[in-house]
Amino acid sequence: MSDTSLVCTLARETLGVLGFHVSNKNNGIQPHERALELAAELLDLGGLAPEVYLTLADCAAGFLQLSQPKAGDESEELRARRTVCAQISRCAGSPAHGNALHLALVLREAAQRLFVHKDDRSRAFAAQCRREADELDD
Repeated sequence: MSDTSLVCTLARETLGVLGFHVSNKNNGIQPHERALELAAELLDLGGLAPEVYLTLADCAAGFLQLSQPKAGDESEELRARRTVCAQISRCAGSPAHGNALHLALVLREAAQRLFVHKDDRSRAFAAQCRREADELDD
């Protein structure tokens, strides 16, 4: 099988492929319903993504960086999110030659596009995208 992690496509297409990998029953994300929720979240993110290029390696590098603890006093919710980011990173493949800042750009643009919506779910997703983009920028 050839390595497709460096194939450069538009962010929405790359996030769609990543969503497919995440939804695979053999990816280790349990329960499978949670994997399907994550895949849907990645598809939503792809629908909000700007017209920029993003590789699976960029996603792997970005989600790997987001999986790393930053402080010993992190909340249980944040530790759980870091575990999810590690799982998504593994699904994306090798982070070699990936640039986490490319994922940060996509997350930041998605947050801006979501901010105009007034519903709580969109606002929460926007806040999560913004937090993760800020963390990747550090």
